[in-house]
Amino acid sequence: MSEENKREEDEQPQSTEAELVDEAETVDVDAVADNEADAPSYEALVEEVLNLREKNNGLVDQFARAKAETDNTRRISTKEVEKARKFALEGFAKELLSVKDSLGQAAQVDLQSDANEQIIKQMSEGLELTLKQLDTVFERFKIEEVRPEAGDAVDPELHQAMTMQPSDEVDANNIIS
Repeated sequence: MSEENKREEDEQPQSTEAELVDEAETVDVDAVADNEADAPSYEALVEEVLNLREKNNGLVDQFARAKAETDNTRRISTKEVEKARKFALEGFAKELLSVKDSLGQAAQVDLQSDANEQIIKQMSEGLELTLKQLDTVFERFKIEEVRPEAGDAVDPELHQAMTMQPSDEVDANNIIS
């Protein structure tokens, strides 16, 4: 009860016992008798209670079923998200295997021997093709390269700082290179 309601109650005059007795004597006995005649019988009340209990039990059962269905849906959706992540990672890894194979072939070339211009040219072409393969994989998986300019502010949503270096040319928390 709010304090305002309490104050209003306190301010109202309290009825004395004599006034309550006077009010009780003025009660219309015929009206009370009519209300008793309109009141439902004991059997009707018992039947209504039983009907309400049956309805309540039905609602409790519906609630339990809805809760179980919600829990099952949550569990199934969690498993599906895990599967989607797993298969997405597997697909990405599978695509990267061809890039790794190309880099492995390039690593096997003996550059210490009498390397001639033809081998260097082939290596250069191979590296360009490998970079194109990697770019294709990135495009397929919607991975975009971010190329900030020197002096741009570091955005943690887009950039990952590798090191921090003091600089007189660029403000703090900005990209140097």
